Amino acid sequence: MPGNQASPDRDDVELKVSYMVKRSQGKSTLGAVNFKKRVFVLSPSRLTYYDGTIEKRGSVKGYVDLSKVKVIEKVLDGAFDKPSFQIGHDNLTLYVIASSDAEQQEWITLLRQYCRSNVILQDRYHPGVFQSKWSCCDHRSKFSQGCREAFILQQPAQHPIGSTPSAGPGGGRVPRGPLPPTPVQNLAPSPPPHGGTPYVQNSHGPSPNAPRGYESHELAAPAPSSGRSSYHGQTDQPPPPVPSRVRPPEPKPSDFDVIAMYDYPGLERGDLPLVKGQRVTVFDATREFWWRARDEQGSEGYIPSNYVKKMGLDSEEWFFPQLSRTRAENILKGEGREGGFVVRNSSRENMYTLSICHEGQVRHYHIKLDESNKYFISEKHRFPSIKELIEYHKLNGGGLVTRLRKPPVQLAPNPQSLGPLFDEAWEIDKVSLSLGKELGSGQFGRVVSGKWKGKIDVAIKMMREGAMNEDDFIEEAKVMKQFQHENLVKLYGVCTKNGPIFIVQELMVNGCLLQFLRQRKELVEKTEIILDMATQICSAMKYLEESGFIHRDLAARNCLVGERNVVKVADFGLARFVVDDEYTASEGTKFPIKWAAPEVITHAKFSSKSDVWSFGILLWELWTGGKTPYPTFTNSQVLDEVLMGYRLDRPKQCPPEVYALMGKCWLTNSDDRPQFKTLSSSLGQMTAQQDDDYSETVDD
Repeated sequence: MPGNQASPDRDDVELKVSYMVKRSQGKSTLGAVNFKKRVFVLSPSRLTYYDGTIEKRGSVKGYVDLSKVKVIEKVLDGAFDKPSFQIGHDNLTLYVIASSDAEQQEWITLLRQYCRSNVILQDRYHPGVFQSKWSCCDHRSKFSQGCREAFILQQPAQHPIGSTPSAGPGGGRVPRGPLPPTPVQNLAPSPPPHGGTPYVQNSHGPSPNAPRGYESHELAAPAPSSGRSSYHGQTDQPPPPVPSRVRPPEPKPSDFDVIAMYDYPGLERGDLPLVKGQRVTVFDATREFWWRARDEQGSEGYIPSNYVKKMGLDSEEWFFPQLSRTRAENILKGEGREGGFVVRNSSRENMYTLSICHEGQVRHYHIKLDESNKYFISEKHRFPSIKELIEYHKLNGGGLVTRLRKPPVQLAPNPQSLGPLFDEAWEIDKVSLSLGKELGSGQFGRVVSGKWKGKIDVAIKMMREGAMNEDDFIEEAKVMKQFQHENLVKLYGVCTKNGPIFIVQELMVNGCLLQFLRQRKELVEKTEIILDMATQICSAMKYLEESGFIHRDLAARNCLVGERNVVKVADFGLARFVVDDEYTASEGTKFPIKWAAPEVITHAKFSSKSDVWSFGILLWELWTGGKTPYPTFTNSQVLDEVLMGYRLDRPKQCPPEVYALMGKCWLTNSDDRPQFKTLSSSLGQMTAQQDDDYSETVDD
């Protein structure tokens, strides 16, 4: 029976440790469903979960007795935002959300090894989740028989000679007899409870390349628990298999080559340095942000996955696939090089666009594909590949305003994390940080620039004493750590030891969007730039919406600007993970009135739709150059006027179609407001229309 009072035996061997998300098991019919990060520890007899982190493990929050496990199966893709699995035990189901497919499979495999002999294992299960009905089969009874065969039926059965399997009560199985005895010459160690494995210490010590979360011990594969020990230590079981380390799956045979797009000197021991243009072979891509690769000399190590591209079009230095027309113009005009160019995805499906700088202006040409799969800009010049088309136009104008010269410099992206050990871990030693100038201050503290180990530029958010309790501050970091999107500020880690708590995140060189707008009033005249900024912010909010997160404080002051007008959403100090897309603030919670939706003002109810309202206010900020909304109203007047139906006027430079979007964001009934998915599509269509309006044609 899972419990929160009794602590499990800490002397149990720790077979596997991971930091994953668990869903509440619904022990209380009235309790809200919630998700929490926990440290999961598997021993031969129990699965225990703790609060805290892998490095700083907290108290026991619960455990599952492996002898009572009935189901160990994957959960349907899409049920949660990441690969998940379920553990059925007693009358409960524990849903666990892993960080990757590899981690999901490792846990399922290991759990099955230690529970395979349970006589209560069920033959069928539900791969979906239950919310008034099963998402997998639409059955409306929570206790209906499973709609899929469980793993135990998909393996060779082990039955006594002449016997057949029979179902036990509740879809389980009756005990199966032992296999015929096998003569053994040597003594074999007795198996631990539940068919666990004898523990064998690795005499070679820890592997220097073992990923975090894997212990430096050897584990024998589990032996069936149905064997009976005889006198003098002899058994009727065959000897256990040769011990093998529990580690990620072997690399797939389909290794692939990549090209380094940027120099990477290597930050830590075990990294593989890269030189721009270098070709290396990736043989382990199981981690999302750090791959293991081998160079031509045979040296191996970790490389940041966002510093390389697969061979082909993606690895060409002139190919910027996700660049919008506006961003392309900003980059090419910024460098001011005659004949500077990029190739990017077109707003039209299955087409590309060539953008060229000529005499300080940027022209755009569609690259088309004919019925014989040849690419062309001019009808007279067709090529089997885009690369050959580009090489031709480097030597000949061929109808373009000028021949192609060089692409702009691709700026190296900020790392997704500080290194392989920080994919799951997040505690950063303060000694590794050097502090720079102050960048700003806010309700929870101040922000300074800095460097990590003298190599990576970072922003360091320092908690102001007494502004909020440490747990709240750490929760902010936990939320941010889960986000990975090009328009969300990346969290690198936290410092929780020796003094004030720090949050370490990527540095955005142009600072706060609000100040950026106020210092550049001329931007409101450039609709394409403001529209591009709005599109970037909306893309980030669409990601949060799809991930089940709400921001609760979306405003220009909480967005940051990087190089080349890249905008990222920041400050998740009030963000909370919600399943039912609605969170009621606790009594006393403060929120910014001028950005707040009516339901937030009246009932303090936050949802993705209240974020949509705030996004409408942010659009108004963008098209006014950073003015304060409702400039003549006090907070109390805003409250009254908004509830009476008052809405902000259209800014002078704002296109009517954008103001129409604002109006939809400000609908009184939250259900009537569009989703960020819809808003993102609408803004994308406006950008695409501009792209088509500005596309050139070639006169042959």
